[in-house]
Amino acid sequence: MSERNLRKTRIGVVTSNKMEKTITVAIERKVKHPIYGKFLKKTTKFHAHDEKTSAALVIPLKLWKPVRSAN
Repeated sequence: MSERNLRKTRIGVVTSNKMEKTITVAIERKVKHPIYGKFLKKTTKFHAHDEKTSAALVIPLKLWKPVRSAN
């Protein structure tokens, strides 16, 4: 089995599509508080490439290793 197909898939909500060919997607997860036990919502924002700028409101994302930009 190929290792390339074992990517984590998350469902995210498109929060911004104002950039050219790039959208911002927010992924929400629930984390239990270590002391009080209450579940808290944590949000992580990702940038995703969207060539035609035609993404729906809710999209699946395949997570990749972080890419470092060259300064």
